Amino acid sequence: MTNVELIARAKMANGITEEANTYAYWKKTGYQVRKGEKAAFKCRIWKYSKKKRADEEDESGTMFMKTASFFTVSQCDRI
Repeated sequence: MTNVELIARAKMANGITEEANTYAYWKKTGYQVRKGEKAAFKCRIWKYSKKKRADEEDESGTMFMKTASFFTVSQCDRI
């Protein structure tokens, strides 16, 4: 299952209908999550790491699951 599908399912399960993204994404796009806001929801997503594990011979990287916090657009201010 892709990240898009995982996030869509988590939004639906939590009743979120507006745009939601991580703190880092909002910051990168010129928004600031308001101080004191709690994540609208959390879900596990796939993350890519270029770090080579000891048991791997190639340097292609690895994928792993990580819990990410998501904030809605109504929790943010344009900076």
